[in-house]
Amino acid sequence: MFKEPLFPCVDNTTITNSKCCAEALNQAFLVYSDRWCLGSRRSSEANDQLVADDYSWFTYSQIGLMSHTLSAALCSDSLLGRHIMSSSSPSCFIGLMSASCVQFFISYYACILKGIPIVPLHPSMSRDQLVHVLNKVPDLRCLIVSHHLKGRVDEAIDVIAHQDPTAEPRHFLVITFPDSAESYVFSSIRKTATSLGDDHCVKSNNMTQEMTWNDVMLIGSRVPKHSLVQVSQQPDSI
Repeated sequence: MFKEPLFPCVDNTTITNSKCCAEALNQAFLVYSDRWCLGSRRSSEANDQLVADDYSWFTYSQIGLMSHTLSAALCSDSLLGRHIMSSSSPSCFIGLMSASCVQFFISYYACILKGIPIVPLHPSMSRDQLVHVLNKVPDLRCLIVSHHLKGRVDEAIDVIAHQDPTAEPRHFLVITFPDSAESYVFSSIRKTATSLGDDHCVKSNNMTQEMTWNDVMLIGSRVPKHSLVQVSQQPDSI
């Protein structure tokens, strides 16, 4: 059974006195900076059995910096800045479709820090269910997805592209990150491959801008450091 090392007590009044969720999250990154925040452990793709007993951990400080880096990238002019920062009410929603993993929570925290509305998309959703959600939320302009789910997202966007040829094209930013090496992800990958079939093919279209997690984080890392949360440690890349 996992047991976290003992840490000295800290004064968390800055968290309890926060006036909003973003402020409380920011304060948590600072107050608990050296404590473990999120972690994962690897499984074998062959039999879904754990091959690593110990978790690989990121501290609150590291997760805080990565969350701020991602939020800075999303709000940059090269990505979604013109939609997010155009008014007091953001005209951009972000869909998050992933198994539970470190990147999922970083994406969630990044949206909270900038007040970006989040649309959680369950990884078991079918193509038609995705199409329904995307049609219901016309301001959903960005999807952050696990790599093994991207095929389903591509299918849904392709359906939307052919629904009404006379309508103004709707553009999406799709950000993918590598799948974590955990048993439920391997299981989901196999199910996804089976459901798509060997002849799965989605025609490319000009509605989608595709970026990798690392490319987006690189954009965010170029934002001046004074606009990010003050942290003590530089995180390892994930």
